[in-house]
Amino acid sequence: MVPRARKRETYAKLKKLVDPRASGRKPTAKDLENSLVKAAALLKNSGEFARLQVQIIGPRTTVSWVLTIVDKTCTVERKRVKRPEIEIITAEETYWDLAKAAISPVEAFIAGKMEISGNSDLISRIYKKLASRGRTDFCVPVKEVT
Repeated sequence: MVPRARKRETYAKLKKLVDPRASGRKPTAKDLENSLVKAAALLKNSGEFARLQVQIIGPRTTVSWVLTIVDKTCTVERKRVKRPEIEIITAEETYWDLAKAAISPVEAFIAGKMEISGNSDLISRIYKKLASRGRTDFCVPVKEVT
């Protein structure tokens, strides 16, 4: 008997963080802020305590934003902090692909389009809060064989 091939799961994309009316035009700085505010709304009741820094590299400038998750709130500020619990660095084009749910964060990371650092368990929990349908377990612990 030949085993059936497992259906290939795709990694979860983020829930759409952009205003559908903004599609078809060049995103503005206000669109960027609004997309991060939408992400903050998804994280505000997560029960996490973290500073998630997003650094977006544009053609002329690099901007940094920090989402601070405390208790049942999540604030968004345009600033850079030392030692955030999670840091994401990506090009502006990749950020918009993520925010429009055109690619998943895992696909962007594997393709070298996004750097992410920090506590992997926290990263996984945050990803699950921001994700739509699909696979979110990008780091699966390997069991030791005895």
